[in-house]
Amino acid sequence: MENLVQILNRIDGKGYKAYKELQGKKFYKNGVSVKLTHVQGDPFAAPSVAEVTVKNSFPERFFDERHRRIALEDFLVRSVYKKSSALSFKGGTGHSGKLFVPKPSQVVLQRSSIKITKDSIVVRIFVGLPANGRRINGKNALRLFENIFTLAGQTLFLKNYSGEAIENVITLSEEQHFIRKKLSEMRLVSFIADGSILPRRSGVDERRLEVGAVPFTSPDSLAVEISLPGGKVIRGMGIKEGITLIAGGGYHGKTTLLEAIHKGIYNHIIGDGREYVITDESAVKIRSEDGRSITNVDISNFLQNLPQIKDTEHFSSKDASGSTSMAAAISEAIEMGSKLLLFDEDTCATNFMIRDARMQRLVKNEPIIPLIDRLRDLYNGFGISSVLVIGGAGDYLDVCDTVIVMERYMPLEQTERAKEIAKEIPSNRDFTAIPKMKKVRNRVLDTQAFLKSVLKEKVKLRGKSILQIGRTEINLTFVEEFVESGQFLASGRALLRIKSQNKVDPAYSIVKSLEDCIQENGVECLFSGTVYPTLSEVRRFEIASTLNRIFGLPVK
Repeated sequence: MENLVQILNRIDGKGYKAYKELQGKKFYKNGVSVKLTHVQGDPFAAPSVAEVTVKNSFPERFFDERHRRIALEDFLVRSVYKKSSALSFKGGTGHSGKLFVPKPSQVVLQRSSIKITKDSIVVRIFVGLPANGRRINGKNALRLFENIFTLAGQTLFLKNYSGEAIENVITLSEEQHFIRKKLSEMRLVSFIADGSILPRRSGVDERRLEVGAVPFTSPDSLAVEISLPGGKVIRGMGIKEGITLIAGGGYHGKTTLLEAIHKGIYNHIIGDGREYVITDESAVKIRSEDGRSITNVDISNFLQNLPQIKDTEHFSSKDASGSTSMAAAISEAIEMGSKLLLFDEDTCATNFMIRDARMQRLVKNEPIIPLIDRLRDLYNGFGISSVLVIGGAGDYLDVCDTVIVMERYMPLEQTERAKEIAKEIPSNRDFTAIPKMKKVRNRVLDTQAFLKSVLKEKVKLRGKSILQIGRTEINLTFVEEFVESGQFLASGRALLRIKSQNKVDPAYSIVKSLEDCIQENGVECLFSGTVYPTLSEVRRFEIASTLNRIFGLPVK
C-alpha cells in the first residue's frame, strides 16, 4: 500500500482533481492520524477538510461532564487556532498552503471543529491543498501534511500544557456551571460578580476594555455571596426575578450592563472580564426589527383591532413595523420557553414601550397595548421576568420591582427612591382598561409543507449576518444572541434537519429536539455527511429565530 510520500510523488504535476485519491485515506506519524474527509475541487474553491485524530492523554476528570468537556475542547481549539496561523504558508495559487480553524469568539461553545471522547481527540481543520495554477504541487503538499502533524503534536497532547493552565480552565468551567445552577435556587435571573470588567473595546471587538474600564461593584443592598466548590466565596450583584429597571444618564453604563447580562447566557473565557457574569440560559433580548417577516404569530396580547386586520391571533406580515415585530418576538420567545426578556429603550419601538396619560386621553382607538401594561402579567401570570434599560419613560417606575441607577459605571440601588418619586409625581396613566393577558398559542409546524419550500441543501453566510439557504435569504442582523459565524451556520443546518423530519408537530417540540440533539451528540449531528469545522452550538431560541424569519412558514 502506498504511503503519503509515494502518492504525492506520483500525482505531482497532475491535474488538481487527482488529489481525490487522498480522500478517505489515513496517514500516521508520531501518534497522529490525518484523514482528508473532503477534497476541494480546485485551489480556488473552499479549502479541503482534514480530520486529525490523537489518543486522548488528558485525565478523565477533565471531560467526564459535559461542561468540563466543552471547556477543554474550547481551550484546545483556541490553541489550534493560534498555532495554525504560524504553520500556514503561501504554497501556490488560491488557498494553497492554508491551515486553519474558524476563529473562536470570547465565549465557550461546543464546536464541530473538535470532539473529545474517552479514547480520542478529533480536530477538523481546513487545509488548502497546494497547486501551481491547477496542477498539483506535491512538494508543498508534503510540507502541508508535515505541518498538520506538527500542529497536532504541539496542541493536542497533555504534555503541551502546564497543569495550572488546564486546571484553571476546568475550575472556571466548574464554577460557572455551579453559579448557573444556583440562580433559580436563589430566585435570581442573573449574577454579576464584583471586579468584573463589563465594557468592550468597541462594537466590533468583544475583548475587554483594558484602559479606563471601571471594575463592577455591587451595591450592598443587592449583593449576594455564593460559596463555590473548593471553598471560594464570590460576591456580586444578584438580579432578582421580577421586573428590574436599569436607569441612568447617557454614557453612564446602563446599556453596557444590560449587554453583559445578555451575553451571560454563555460562559466566557479566562481574561474576558465577564467570567462570572452568569444569566438564566433562556434569556432573549427583544428589539424593534422593522421589515422582518412574521408568519402566523399570536400577537393579540399586544395588538388588537388593527385597521383592516381582524385577526391578530394569527398575524402575518412580509414587512413588520417596529411594534408588530416586538410583539411577535415576545410571543416567539415565550413559545420557546423563555423565562427572561431583556429590553433596551434605545432599540425598541417607542409606541410599543409606552403610551402616557395624555396620549391615552387624546387617542381612543389605539390598537397597541404597550409593554408597560403587560410586564406585571408576564411575571405574575407566566413567571417571565424582565430587565429593561429605560432612560426617558418614568412611567415604568410604577411597575418595576427593582431599580438600578448607573452612575459613572457604578450601580446604585434606587428602588425606594423610585417608588417615592412615583408617589410624588403620579403618572395618571390608566392601567385598568386592558384585557387580561392570555397564554400564547403554541404553533404547529408542518414539515411536509416545509419540505416543498425553496430551501436547498447549501448553507452559507453572506456578510456577517445574512444566512443563505439555496435561494432563501434570512436576515439575522438583529438577533443579538448570535456571537459566532458558526452559530448562524448551525441554525441554517438545523433548518435542513427540520426539513427532513417530514411530520406535523408543535414548533417547540421540533426545535427543542434539535437543541437536545446538539447537547447530547455535539453540533456535528446537524451534518448529514462530511462534518466541516464550521458550526458552533446554538440554543433552541436561535434556531427558532431563524425559522421564524422565513415568510410563508407552514405553521398553524
